[in-house]
Amino acid sequence: MPATDKKGQTKGRARAPAGKKQVLLIADADLIKQMKLAAVEDEKKMSHCFEEAAREWLARRKSRKTS
Repeated sequence: MPATDKKGQTKGRARAPAGKKQVLLIADADLIKQMKLAAVEDEKKMSHCFEEAAREWLARRKSRKTS
């Protein structure tokens, strides 16, 4: 549990927004670098890019299984 100061505020990283969970992802260093660069170019957070990629992969996977 994160440490809190006298005002009850959490120190350190912000918690995930409502409805979201944090996950540790281990990936190829070059892939991470490419995703970071693409996120900057698109003015998005890298986590949003990974979420979009995961959703697209799941959709493709689902369509393959139903074919």
